Amino acid sequence: MKWRRSVSFPILAILVLMEMVYYGTVFVFLDDWLGLQSPTGWINVVIFTSLASFTLFSFFVSVLINPGGVPSGYFPDIEDNDGSNQESRDAVRFTFIHIPSNFSYIF
Repeated sequence: MKWRRSVSFPILAILVLMEMVYYGTVFVFLDDWLGLQSPTGWINVVIFTSLASFTLFSFFVSVLINPGGVPSGYFPDIEDNDGSNQESRDAVRFTFIHIPSNFSYIF
Protein backbone atom coordinates (compact mmCIF):
# COMPACT_ATOMS: atom_id res chain seq x y z
CA MET A 1 0.00 0.00 0.00
CA LYS A 2 2.73 2.45 0.92
CA TRP A 3 4.80 1.62 -2.16
CA ARG A 4 1.86 2.07 -4.52
CA ARG A 5 1.38 5.59 -3.17
CA SER A 6 5.06 6.38 -3.76
CA VAL A 7 4.96 5.62 -7.51
CA SER A 8 2.70 8.46 -8.60
CA PHE A 9 3.56 11.00 -11.28
CA PRO A 10 4.23 14.01 -8.95
CA ILE A 11 6.62 11.99 -6.82
CA LEU A 12 8.50 10.68 -9.83
CA ALA A 13 8.64 14.23 -11.24
CA ILE A 14 10.21 15.49 -8.00
CA LEU A 15 12.75 12.65 -8.06
CA VAL A 16 13.70 13.43 -11.67
CA LEU A 17 14.00 17.13 -10.80
CA MET A 18 16.22 16.36 -7.82
CA GLU A 19 18.40 14.09 -9.98
CA MET A 20 18.78 16.79 -12.63
CA VAL A 21 19.73 19.41 -10.04
CA TYR A 22 22.25 17.05 -8.44
CA TYR A 23 23.81 16.08 -11.77
CA GLY A 24 23.96 19.68 -12.94
CA THR A 25 25.50 20.89 -9.70
CA VAL A 26 28.10 18.18 -9.26
CA PHE A 27 29.13 17.20 -12.77
CA VAL A 28 28.64 20.52 -14.56
CA PHE A 29 29.14 23.43 -12.15
CA LEU A 30 31.50 21.96 -9.56
CA ASP A 31 33.53 20.08 -12.15
CA ASP A 32 34.02 23.23 -14.24
CA TRP A 33 34.52 25.53 -11.26
CA LEU A 34 36.81 23.58 -8.94
CA GLY A 35 37.40 20.24 -10.63
CA LEU A 36 36.35 16.97 -9.07
CA GLN A 37 39.96 15.84 -8.60
CA SER A 38 40.96 18.81 -6.41
CA PRO A 39 40.55 18.64 -2.63
CA THR A 40 38.25 21.66 -2.51
CA GLY A 41 36.11 20.24 -5.28
CA TRP A 42 35.92 16.89 -3.49
CA ILE A 43 34.92 18.58 -0.21
CA ASN A 44 32.18 20.54 -1.99
CA VAL A 45 30.90 17.36 -3.65
CA VAL A 46 30.81 15.53 -0.32
CA ILE A 47 28.96 18.40 1.38
CA PHE A 48 26.47 18.80 -1.46
CA THR A 49 25.91 15.03 -1.68
CA SER A 50 25.22 14.81 2.05
CA LEU A 51 22.75 17.71 1.89
CA ALA A 52 21.05 16.21 -1.17
CA SER A 53 20.80 12.82 0.53
CA PHE A 54 19.26 14.44 3.65
CA THR A 55 16.73 16.16 1.39
CA LEU A 56 15.95 12.91 -0.40
CA PHE A 57 15.61 11.07 2.91
CA SER A 58 13.18 13.63 4.34
CA PHE A 59 11.19 13.54 1.09
CA PHE A 60 10.87 9.74 1.28
CA VAL A 61 9.90 9.91 4.95
CA SER A 62 7.14 12.40 4.17
CA VAL A 63 5.91 10.23 1.28
CA LEU A 64 5.95 6.90 3.12
CA ILE A 65 4.71 8.13 6.50
CA ASN A 66 1.47 10.04 6.71
CA PRO A 67 2.45 13.57 7.80
CA GLY A 68 -1.04 14.21 9.19
CA GLY A 69 -3.95 16.26 8.12
CA VAL A 70 -6.50 18.79 9.20
CA PRO A 71 -8.68 17.51 12.08
CA SER A 72 -12.25 16.72 11.07
CA GLY A 73 -13.71 19.14 13.64
CA TYR A 74 -11.64 22.12 12.53
CA PHE A 75 -13.45 25.23 11.35
CA PRO A 76 -11.63 28.48 10.58
CA ASP A 77 -12.47 31.52 12.66
CA ILE A 78 -14.99 33.55 10.74
CA GLU A 79 -15.16 37.08 12.00
CA ASP A 80 -17.89 39.57 11.26
CA ASN A 81 -16.76 40.08 7.72
CA ASP A 82 -18.66 40.49 4.48
CA GLY A 83 -15.86 38.88 2.48
CA SER A 84 -14.25 42.18 1.59
CA ASN A 85 -10.76 42.86 2.77
CA GLN A 86 -10.98 46.58 2.02
CA GLU A 87 -11.75 47.61 5.61
CA SER A 88 -8.65 45.96 7.00
CA ARG A 89 -6.47 47.55 4.32
CA ASP A 90 -7.82 51.02 5.05
CA ALA A 91 -7.36 50.64 8.78
CA VAL A 92 -3.68 49.75 8.54
CA ARG A 93 -1.24 52.58 8.05
CA PHE A 94 2.10 51.55 6.66
CA THR A 95 4.79 53.71 8.21
CA PHE A 96 8.44 53.01 8.86
CA ILE A 97 8.63 55.25 11.92
CA HIS A 98 6.18 55.05 14.80
CA ILE A 99 5.04 58.53 15.80
CA PRO A 100 3.20 58.62 19.12
CA SER A 101 -0.11 60.44 19.19
CA ASN A 102 1.04 62.82 21.97
CA PHE A 103 4.13 63.91 20.02
CA SER A 104 4.39 67.69 19.58
CA TYR A 105 6.53 69.30 16.94
CA ILE A 106 9.21 71.78 17.98
CA PHE A 107 8.32 74.30 15.27
